[in-house]
Amino acid sequence: WSGGRLSCTDGPFTETKEVVGGYAILQVKDKAEALEWTKRFLQIHPESWTVTSEVRQIDEAPGV
Repeated sequence: WSGGRLSCTDGPFTETKEVVGGYAILQVKDKAEALEWTKRFLQIHPESWTVTSEVRQIDEAPGV
């Protein structure tokens, strides 16, 4: 999210030691739904802001 526009890349990603401003864990049915929620989150920020977000899959432990 930069200048009121969304963009998407498939890596490379910033190393965790460089920047972590917070995190959220969402339970969604697929990657498309995860990307839709990420898009909604980014769009609530002012157009003048530059905000980034990474979407990563977390596998549930067996039996959960």
